[in-house]
Formats: sequence, C-alpha cells, structure tokens
Amino acid sequence: MSEQKELGKILKEIREKKDVSLKEVSNETKISLSVLENLENGVFSKLPSYTHAIGFLKLYAKYLGLDYEELKDIFDREYRGMLYKEDEAKEALSEVIENVKGVNKNKNYIIISLIAILIVVGLIYLTIYLKSHYIPYKRVNKAINVENVTSNIENENVTASESDIEDTENADNHSVLSTLDLAKQLKESETVERVELKSVTLEFSDTCWVHINIDGKHEMDFIAEAGVNKIIEFLNFFEIDIGNASAIKIKYKDQTFTGLGGWRQPIKKLYFSLDDSGKLVFTKK
Repeated sequence: MSEQKELGKILKEIREKKDVSLKEVSNETKISLSVLENLENGVFSKLPSYTHAIGFLKLYAKYLGLDYEELKDIFDREYRGMLYKEDEAKEALSEVIENVKGVNKNKNYIIISLIAILIVVGLIYLTIYLKSHYIPYKRVNKAINVENVTSNIENENVTASESDIEDTENADNHSVLSTLDLAKQLKESETVERVELKSVTLEFSDTCWVHINIDGKHEMDFIAEAGVNKIIEFLNFFEIDIGNASAIKIKYKDQTFTGLGGWRQPIKKLYFSLDDSGKLVFTKK
C-alpha cells in the first residue's frame, strides 16, 4: 500500500480489529458517515477544509485509542501530497487554457488575413474593371475648325493645306476628320446652296471618355477632364457614347440634358436629333 493510503489503512485495520462498523463509529463520535469513509479512503479533497479534517481525525483517533499526533504527521504528508497534485493539475489546466487561447488567437489572425487578401483581390479586380470600361479610346486633341468648313462649303472652293493633308495621312479610324474631308463629305451628300450647322455644348464635371458619331460620316474620340467644355456641330444628328454618364451636361439653345446615368456608368448609343418643332431630342438605340 502506498504512503498516500497509509492513514486510511491504519484507521480501517484498527476499526476492523475492534469489530466496529463505520455506522457505529458515526453514531458514537457524531462524525458523518461520509467523512469517515473519506478519511479511510484517503479522499481528503472531499473534506470541508484542513481544519475540519484534523478535527475529525482527532475524534476518530481518540475513539480508536490511537496516538493523534502520529496520525496527524501521516495526514499532513498525504494532505500536502494531495495539494501538490492539485497544483500540478491546475498548472496543466492553465496550460491547456493558454493553448486553446493561442489556437483561437491564431484562428483570428487567419480570418483577418483572409479578409485582407479578399479586399486586395477585390481592389485589383475593381481597378482592372474600371480601366477596361472607362478608358477604351485614345485621347485625340485635334478638333473641327467649323469656320473653315462653312466657308469652304459656301464658296465651293475646297483646297487642302499641307497641314490638312499631313493630318489626313496620319489619322486612324477613330481620329477627328480633317476640315478638308468633312467639307468634301458635306458637299457630296447635300445639294443645297448653304449648310446651316447646329451646335451643342458639352460640359464636363468629372473625367469622362467620349465617342461621337456626327451625321454618320464623322467620328470623334476624346477624354475630357473636369471643367472642360466642348462644342460639337452637326447637320441632322449625332450619336454619343459616354464613359461617365453623371459627368456630362449637354446644352442646345435653351435646352439642357443632364442626369443621363449614374457616376462612372457608361452609356452608349444616345441618338440626338431635332424634332419637327426644332427641339433637340434623344433616344437610346
């Protein structure tokens, strides 16, 4: 039998030699049956306290005719051993708790890292999306010289300057047509003595790309910055694609068109023409 059970062994052996049951001891000493059982079994953790335990032991030793001081030494050794093991158990439990906290903390780091990665991926996707939807055309700085066009048509005397010819040779499919080309197209398509061009003003409150088809014969691409105004002239109609619908305001005489769409919303194929009353109207093709 190990030392931890030495006290209980002594108590039980002496009691059994006296041929006395625990119930009889309880009746004589007024110690509860459960306390007596715990003393004999060495289960000190179930006793109310150390002070209560040695009080019960003193009564039990006296009843059995044993030396209390010797029993108390044995009890103290075993009780200290029990406390030591309890402390070990508490330390082990604390270590487990800390490990669990560490795992939970690591889980939180992992979750935060995943969220950060998702945000970065989302920003990259958004950047690619905006670039592909809002800057699809080249910037073209050359515009129509309306005065030269009108003058050339009226006089039916079209001549090309060296700079006009050079512009025509270098222009791509989306470039602004030269004054010479526009004048020729107007002259060939319209058999009238005088051509009266209508003009609209485009005002921009934010960066916006624009593609315009004028009368089905002339195309214009450009990117406008905030605060820029551009004048567009046409004969019968113009069709416009806008990369940032909320950034543009279209003015024609006393008419103003705004709120064509949301911020950064591209709108395509807005068809503007004059109705029978001379008002500018538009439809979406």
